[in-house]
Amino acid sequence: TQAELNAGQVNNRATASFPFTRGGQTITVTSPEAGSTVTATQTASLVLTKIGPTNFSTVGQSISYGFAVQNTGNVTLTSVAVTDPLIPALSCTLSNIAPLATANCTGTYVVNQADIDAEQIVNTATARGATAGGAAPTDTDTIATPINPASVVKSATIDKTPSRTSFTAVGQQITYTIAVRNTGTQTLSNITV
Repeated sequence: TQAELNAGQVNNRATASFPFTRGGQTITVTSPEAGSTVTATQTASLVLTKIGPTNFSTVGQSISYGFAVQNTGNVTLTSVAVTDPLIPALSCTLSNIAPLATANCTGTYVVNQADIDAEQIVNTATARGATAGGAAPTDTDTIATPINPASVVKSATIDKTPSRTSFTAVGQQITYTIAVRNTGTQTLSNITV
């Protein structure tokens, strides 16, 4: 049974008995108890699959990730904890996953400017399991979610403002204030004016 696989062994004990009649009186004769133990070959393993969106578009966008843990061994996983550095507050502890069964949980991540600049979100989630026999199978899964190409915009405007609107003589100084404004979606660097 599954319980015996989880326990790692089968313990079987037996006695033999028979009726014996002598002098018109019948008694039951019972042998001493005999037993044997057969050890099970336990295999503890799991597969983690992380599922994400097809793409993302803007800063502040909430995107949902799914985590599917399949028990690929032959013993019950008494608990599995899924962690994801992208989602530190992820609460995903799964219990009693039978062999070949799958359990699921979800987490939410909010897109930031660094993700827009990188044009993708790459990260790895980890599943750590436990069994009644003390085994601790683990697995990881990494996915890369690309930015929507239409959301990649690198553009800027420049405004030039003089310190005076007119001059009357040679040698008068005019100071110009130059303002560069990022009108795109990505961070601009090494701008030369």
